[in-house]
Amino acid sequence: MQGNKVRICLCGTGRLGSFRASLFIASQDIELVGVVEPFRVCQSVLDRPNIKIFKSVEEINIPIDGIWISTPTKFHLQTIKLASKKVKHIYCEKPIASTPEEVKEAYETCRKNGVSLHCGWMRRRDPGYQSIKEYLISNNVSIQRAEFHSFDWPIVPPEFLKTLGNIFTDLMCHDFNLIMYYMNNTLPKYITAVGIDGGAGVWDSATASLEYPNNVVLTIIATRNGNKVYDNSLTVLTSNSQILECGKEPENLTETFMKRHEKNFKKELPFFANIIRNNGTSGDVLSCVNTSILIQAATRSATLGGKRIPLVIPKL
Repeated sequence: MQGNKVRICLCGTGRLGSFRASLFIASQDIELVGVVEPFRVCQSVLDRPNIKIFKSVEEINIPIDGIWISTPTKFHLQTIKLASKKVKHIYCEKPIASTPEEVKEAYETCRKNGVSLHCGWMRRRDPGYQSIKEYLISNNVSIQRAEFHSFDWPIVPPEFLKTLGNIFTDLMCHDFNLIMYYMNNTLPKYITAVGIDGGAGVWDSATASLEYPNNVVLTIIATRNGNKVYDNSLTVLTSNSQILECGKEPENLTETFMKRHEKNFKKELPFFANIIRNNGTSGDVLSCVNTSILIQAATRSATLGGKRIPLVIPKL
């Protein structure tokens, strides 16, 4: 560390990585000292010659305190393995991986190397989502019904869409993780999901219904085409017959996910910096594993044409 700032190397400067780079450059907690990018480096990094550019994690040869991974999900596990040989603290965009076996492998690799691993579930830092969790706890009630909206905008180009993985892995995983947040990491009994191909050869819209005991049903509606509005909202019916909402305020119906969640993205920076300063340990492993179980089950249900799938917890 230099002064109060922690030195970070960012892996990936694509759609999200370039946004992360701009936040790091303006941060009071993080100094962006390096970037790993084998293809096109974002302009905000190119404009700053003090930021070293590497083609691979293995090439990193400068003092750093942590690595932040913003590559596509399919590269996360391999990048985590390489990063765990370079630093003691890693922050990775969601999800860690799309299968529970790979999630476990990522955390186990870090454990063996004495490295802390954290996942970027930034919606958990949103005051609206937090207020619903606080209401459930303070009133000792639970969710009876819920409808999650994840309407993305602007439209992702078809070629880029193909690199993201299916919609359950890249977009709906946020909602799956929030469900773990609200349901205390308890998995549902059944999941039913349908995916719709908008023409790019991958699902770019989907629905999913998660069934819990006692007639509790949680529904997710997700699409890559939000029709010029980024809508990330939630309506909940509680067991004491109260309706709670968040994300529907005019200021939260924005043009892009960056604008909608900029404050939440920013909150992740001091969080990770403090993990490094205090030599913290890995984050919520179970929620990451369970989220990947839901991703896998929803993908299977949609592949089978919307078949109702019983949740099976794998032996890991």
